[in-house]
Amino acid sequence: MVTLIERLKRREEEAFHEWMSRDSGGAMRLATLLLKDSYEAEDVVQDAFILAFNKLEQLSDDEKLTKWLLSIVVSQCRRRTRTWSFKHLFLSSNEELMERVEDCSPLQLLLTEETRRNLIQTIQRLQPVYREVIALYYYSEYSIKEIADLLNAKENTVKSRLARARKQLAQFLKEGEEDE
Repeated sequence: MVTLIERLKRREEEAFHEWMSRDSGGAMRLATLLLKDSYEAEDVVQDAFILAFNKLEQLSDDEKLTKWLLSIVVSQCRRRTRTWSFKHLFLSSNEELMERVEDCSPLQLLLTEETRRNLIQTIQRLQPVYREVIALYYYSEYSIKEIADLLNAKENTVKSRLARARKQLAQFLKEGEEDE
């Protein structure tokens, strides 16, 4: 049986669509968390797919196609943040939110949305290197080792960044409570 990567390397259009269907959701979530703008995230993900497709020969391990794509997404997000203003707010799809809170009362819905918005705004205050590890660890649910591979960093570096990010988040949240 011919693998997806082999079909991609043969430039089969259907294989490209299959790959996008399979991996675009995770790539979009990651890019949206890092950029805080769903439109910018769409551009980054499209660019990442095209870049990856054009450089498929560089991929040595076919099993790492998704991780390789996500590392390109992270790299593209970093490139964008160097030149792009970070005043945009993270946009979450209403459908996704509604799926999680279907059985909630209106008050619970309001509190859940307010808590989510507060947490996202707090995460946005983090430096990009800390925001990356938080997004990859908590939202994309990657392990420390997987994050280290994606970011081309050592596991201890990822652990340190995650610990610092958590500490900063706790401090920011504490400051927010004191302000209220």
